[in-house]
Amino acid sequence: MSGLDSIIKVTIDRNTTTPTRAGFGTPCLVGHFPTSVFPDRVRSFGSLGEVGNFFETFDPLYKMASDVFAQNPSPGTIKIGRRANGPSQAVSLAPLDTTEGVVYTVTVTGTDAATYASRIATVDTATYTVGAGETATDICNGLRADFGTQAGDFSDTGTASLVITALNTHATVSGQSFGVVASSNLSMSDFTVDPGIAADLDDINEYDPDWYGLCIDSSAQLEIEPAAAWAEANGKLFVAQTQDTYVASTTNTADTISVADTLEDNSYDRTLLFYHTDNHDYVSAGMLGRALPTTPGSITWAYKTLASVSSQNLTTNEISNLMGTLDTPGGKNVNAYISQSGIGHTRFGTMASGEFADVIRGVDWLEARIKEDIFAALVQEDKLPLTDAGINVIKGLILGRLWEGVSNGFLSPDPEPNVTVPRASDLLSADKAARKLTGITFRATLAGAIHYTVIEGELNL
Repeated sequence: MSGLDSIIKVTIDRNTTTPTRAGFGTPCLVGHFPTSVFPDRVRSFGSLGEVGNFFETFDPLYKMASDVFAQNPSPGTIKIGRRANGPSQAVSLAPLDTTEGVVYTVTVTGTDAATYASRIATVDTATYTVGAGETATDICNGLRADFGTQAGDFSDTGTASLVITALNTHATVSGQSFGVVASSNLSMSDFTVDPGIAADLDDINEYDPDWYGLCIDSSAQLEIEPAAAWAEANGKLFVAQTQDTYVASTTNTADTISVADTLEDNSYDRTLLFYHTDNHDYVSAGMLGRALPTTPGSITWAYKTLASVSSQNLTTNEISNLMGTLDTPGGKNVNAYISQSGIGHTRFGTMASGEFADVIRGVDWLEARIKEDIFAALVQEDKLPLTDAGINVIKGLILGRLWEGVSNGFLSPDPEPNVTVPRASDLLSADKAARKLTGITFRATLAGAIHYTVIEGELNL
């Protein structure tokens, strides 16, 4: 004890109790794999090397994690969620051109019973050149014959369409998706049936809810749709991708059946759908990896270059169908990763509802932080009085977060954000008796972003 203690007593209370802050930077990559990889419903990983201790490079979850960590900056932590219900993948390929000399190619990447134990990928490629007078059935039969005895665990059936179906004849790999890449003259459709992804997401979220961005290992319409509905109901942000040709080849008016049409009709604010022709080239994971490390609302999700993701060569009509153009914006609110002037970039960071991803994430951030700030004040103060002084504390907390939103580039400084609160004397007696503060409103303006530019100029002699 120092000599000063006899004349001066200082007591410092540490008011450091704060609520847990909602995170907006952690993705959860969800896929099916056997419990022998790990039995937990969710595990956290801080690097691709850590992921490699559990998954091989051909595994869908490894590929997803690789596309996340390849971005700069990338999230410090990702989570991998295990689907207990494994789908039986089925992809249909239909020839579009029977002209003599046209070449068709299909590549399937996966595993089979013999190779899965040694964790080695198998690749099967079939090529066929159309002969004179041949039909779609002839083309499918030709591709099937060139596959021969498949090394991968799939069958190839069908007549006018080639249907690639997972056999799943061995328990260790049942439900693991295979990659399918086909030449552009084949129309592709993934019609895998959903084995219960919403129930899996419920279990994963109950096991560990501390994540924000969702990405799944499937590009099937019947799995994307329930996952989108789940994300909408549970406050997550879902980035999905489809390889269904119909999404890009059909106009918004004519399309009444695709996954894009369903998501748009439901006005989902929390699902961002990409069109990409390679289901194991995870532009969805890359997008989360690029966007989630940034401050919410600070960047647009458009015009972002993604490392390790291949850009798509889309026609003008396909781009118009997917996302619209400068003159006819909208399309189906489907995103793509394309190359222009030699630079790969995302277009346009649009949710299925037509809202932008940065707005949704920014609003989620603002709502969560205001709640946390007010709750922290209620916990840390002995008493926050229902007086003008106490009410102004709440006002200051809200205004502080609004101005932080301005600093982040989410909100505009002009007009300035403002918060309106009631005077304590104007509160209803019933609300005072219930210790309930009502009548608080605020106004702020979104900063938005530039996605299109129209310039008119004049040059004179």
